[in-house]
Amino acid sequence: MKKMILLLLINFIFVNVVFSNETETANKLLKSEIDSLIADLPNSLEVDKETSNLLKKLSFNKKEIGLFTYATFQNGILTISGKGYVSEEGASVLSSIKQFVYAVKLEEGTIALPSLSYMPSLMYVSLPSTIKKIGYGAFSNDVSLLKVNIPEGVAEIGAWSFSHCESLKKIIIPNSVMTIRNFAFIYCKQLTDINIPNTITLLQEGIFSYCSSLREINIPESVMEIKTEAFYNCDKLHPLVIPESVTMIADDAF
Repeated sequence: MKKMILLLLINFIFVNVVFSNETETANKLLKSEIDSLIADLPNSLEVDKETSNLLKKLSFNKKEIGLFTYATFQNGILTISGKGYVSEEGASVLSSIKQFVYAVKLEEGTIALPSLSYMPSLMYVSLPSTIKKIGYGAFSNDVSLLKVNIPEGVAEIGAWSFSHCESLKKIIIPNSVMTIRNFAFIYCKQLTDINIPNTITLLQEGIFSYCSSLREINIPESVMEIKTEAFYNCDKLHPLVIPESVTMIADDAF
């Protein structure tokens, strides 16, 4: 009996280590791919002459946007660096160029993710391992967002953080994420599949509601509750396996 329990325990640890390594590898590959796309963006970006001239006028070299925090904007690429937080004045600087930001790269060592919401042209975002939280509405209404990596080490994905990212098809959530807040992925209409790490115990209200293209999702054994409208209007989601660990499914969850 003890031998059987030991074997089961070893198998459980092995599976989790393999899954964790696969997730970490996928994140690194995704980040590498995004970095490459960002590096090539000025050459591959097709814009008219008027927009190209405007981008040149709006471009700026390293500018302080907060205490120990800096931004550079060149050819539609916004690069943020530093170990501080974006000030109100700095947020105003970012807001003034938001219509023309096509890619965002946070340098390694950056600790704060500013709000990048309502950037209609934003397609690619590269985040460093030093980011620990994706805040409330961080990428909401970025309707052109195609790819973003969530690095290993992020512990929380905030409420409404990816809401209305209508072009986002796939996202990898690392095992370091302990909490995904309500409505985090609502109206991600092109999202087809998503992994939920086995660190999540609660699927919050409206977390994937109106993800009308969602076909595949794993609900791990760690999940105990599924809140109201968690998968509301996900009419292409089939089949769906709900583990025995789930003890409460709220009204209108599906």
